[in-house]
Amino acid sequence: MSHPLDVSNISSPIPGQIQKHTKRYFKLKTRTRLLLVFFGSVAIISGWFLPWYTVNYFLTVDAWRVTADGTHYDNVAQLTGANNLIQKYGENIAQNEYSGGDLVKEGFIKVDQDTFYRWLALVALILVAIKLDDLRFNAIVVVYLKKVLDFVKILLLLTQVGWVLWYCVQTTSLAWIDNVARTEMIRFLGTSNGILFIQPGLSTGLICLALGLILSALGVFSGDKVAPVNAYTTDSTWSNRFRLTAGACAVIGVLFFIIMVVTSTGRFPH
Repeated sequence: MSHPLDVSNISSPIPGQIQKHTKRYFKLKTRTRLLLVFFGSVAIISGWFLPWYTVNYFLTVDAWRVTADGTHYDNVAQLTGANNLIQKYGENIAQNEYSGGDLVKEGFIKVDQDTFYRWLALVALILVAIKLDDLRFNAIVVVYLKKVLDFVKILLLLTQVGWVLWYCVQTTSLAWIDNVARTEMIRFLGTSNGILFIQPGLSTGLICLALGLILSALGVFSGDKVAPVNAYTTDSTWSNRFRLTAGACAVIGVLFFIIMVVTSTGRFPH
């Protein structure tokens, strides 16, 4: 099966050219930039496990009974569809969700596992940089770690996420996810006769990817605001009291991931 979107082969010089200009005029504290990229990366990683699409299947009674007896599709008793569709196709509705991982498995998008590992590595490296900043560590070491914000690989990763979002929402018909869903339901039922109508819609995973893209882009495309000479000694009591430490960032990131995945899918990723 061909891949409508091969994220692994997407690259463009445009983000780098844009970054050269935005860094001149849009500047943030380096720590703020680090925090934006960290939480943006956590959101993108979480989005990979969340459902990108929710699909409602309007079925015949016999097909509905088959799906209701299985474990692959949600119980349809509590599901509702658009009133006009219910009037036309009835209330025998099954539902399924597709995450990024599901779409890769089905062969409709192609993403190297290395891309996911790069995001994880970025989270770890940013967390180390924040921790060293907490410890007021050797300034030279911190400077080198903070240069990760200007690393070209981050621009490539952001480009890939941007292309995924564009590809997933470019058409309101969502014809290709309809094809995925129809193929899987036919495989499950053994026939297409029981399928009356399929209604795909966007879900929380794409929203999470968009949020992560925005936060990370703010951190990557901004420049470093020049810190005062005695930055560490002139910090106000207020800023010290509410300063997000590396440990707090790690806890918030883990909690965000768990809450988003469990509330959206009802299960831990595996």
